[in-house]
Amino acid sequence: MAKERVERDEEDLVRLYLTDIGQYPLLTKEDEVRLAQAIEAGVAARAEMDAGGNLTPARKRELRKTVREGEDAERTFVQSNLRLVVSIAK
Repeated sequence: MAKERVERDEEDLVRLYLTDIGQYPLLTKEDEVRLAQAIEAGVAARAEMDAGGNLTPARKRELRKTVREGEDAERTFVQSNLRLVVSIAK
């Protein structure tokens, strides 16, 4: 009886996960290129910030924005590719 409940709970968790990742569309080639460029720009912006140097407040704001956009792009890329992995595994 306990084993059946564990199996049912596991099935519910898998269903919940599949429903969650189903919210993200599969990426087109153009999406992948756009996201990769945003990720690369974010990495470059982070490197510029970490290097220090004389950055104006405006440049710092611009770099922080680019870093955030890169992080958002990375999250989108990963989440969309998780959906791809599941669709291939089925």
